[in-house]
Amino acid sequence: MKKKLVAQILVGMSVMLMAAMAVGCVGGSEEEVKVDLSQVNVEELDMPTQEELDSIRDGIQSALDDAKEQTEEGQVEQDEEGQDLVYKPVVDEFMDAYNNGIDFDKEYKYLSTGFIEMINYYDDKEQLLTDVKYMVKDISGDGTPALLMGYDDETGRSYVLSGYTYKDGELVCFLEGWGRNSYSYVGNGGFYYFGSGGAVYSYQGFCHVNEDATELEWESFFFTDVDENENIIYYHNSTGSDDPAQSAVFEGTEEEFWNIEPTTYETLPWKSIKELI
Repeated sequence: MKKKLVAQILVGMSVMLMAAMAVGCVGGSEEEVKVDLSQVNVEELDMPTQEELDSIRDGIQSALDDAKEQTEEGQVEQDEEGQDLVYKPVVDEFMDAYNNGIDFDKEYKYLSTGFIEMINYYDDKEQLLTDVKYMVKDISGDGTPALLMGYDDETGRSYVLSGYTYKDGELVCFLEGWGRNSYSYVGNGGFYYFGSGGAVYSYQGFCHVNEDATELEWESFFFTDVDENENIIYYHNSTGSDDPAQSAVFEGTEEEFWNIEPTTYETLPWKSIKELI
């Protein structure tokens, strides 16, 4: 009985050691594990049954899966926390403008035109900190969480006023919105855009963040312009250009042009910037 117990312990130790080395690989450790079994006469031992070995193996596999899951979760939390720090200059500049007012002689590096409008014209300054939202999320699939800042309207429609990513040690702005140049989130890294340049100049379309989240790519872009007789002409392209020479005339009706806007939007799961203060 004692021989069999020793055999089970030795087999269990061997499997545990292999598991420990595997967990070490998951965690990034390359520490060598050595075991001296030279003093043990294995031939004299009663080896455990196959059922007992299977039980040991299943237990070790379960422990390995748990360790790997915990390691991956810890890495995600670490990445998100690190990205929050990376984007701190963007939040700091917003807070500086909020606390001290907009300096129109200053060239802001990160503060979008949309936030300049909000800080300058918002009636309830305390409510502003609650209404301004942010999130850090990978929306392009490149593995780098991007910073999105904006607000939700009364219907839950999320307007993004600033979009930043981090590439080659630099903060890169891929989106800037304001009152007459708005981006509403429609899901899967995509946005519905609407802009206005006056009574006869309107712009709308659908775009998404490119693979490395450094700029927007257009699926469709529609706009109005006037001909030599001041007639409004509707155009479209897939480049985002508002040059009629680089676009085709929209063949639909005026009603169809104005019905391009989606009927549903996705509310972003972002948080109030007040939580960062």
